[in-house]
Amino acid sequence: MVVVPASDSAPATSPTSRPIGTDPDARRGASHLLPADRKRSGHHLVKRTALVGFILTMAALWAYAFFWPQDVPGRLDDPAFPVAAQPVCQRYRAQLDALPRSISVRTPSERADLVDQGTDILSAMHAELLKLVPTTEPTHRMVSEWLADWAIYLEDRREYADRLRQDVNARFYVTKSDRDNKQITQAVDRFAAVNAMPSCGIPNDVG
Repeated sequence: MVVVPASDSAPATSPTSRPIGTDPDARRGASHLLPADRKRSGHHLVKRTALVGFILTMAALWAYAFFWPQDVPGRLDDPAFPVAAQPVCQRYRAQLDALPRSISVRTPSERADLVDQGTDILSAMHAELLKLVPTTEPTHRMVSEWLADWAIYLEDRREYADRLRQDVNARFYVTKSDRDNKQITQAVDRFAAVNAMPSCGIPNDVG
């Protein structure tokens, strides 16, 4: 009971006194929310928890992929070739990027000439990479297969340029690999990615 000072005109106990804990103002906190508000608050908490869990999971996966020792298909045991190849590819890709964009040309013939110019640059890159092929196995075989795929892609570009000069609606087709029946460009890009040679992947100058 709440005790109040006695007076001549008031009883010792106030008739409006309440047991401790029954005053609504004394119970403010989580209980001051209406049921609908508590429900929304709970949903927000669940969403935040799920988001944090997702972020932590993705961070763990990326850390595992990049830092945990593991055998990755296509990754070379000897990093000498990727270290030497990346700057070569980067130099030639800079030349390719300096060419006008295909959207800037007006006729199919001009576009075909532009494709050929880009292919000339990539062919020079390919020829320089051939000189860097290691002699030890299995690195020699793996790099040679990758460059053979590159050669097929370059030939696809040449054929597209020739068709474009004859047909305004000609489309660019890429040869499928005999190994997995997928476009040869996927194998080229995958090998470049797993061996840290981003500039040695397939360019996007031909749509």
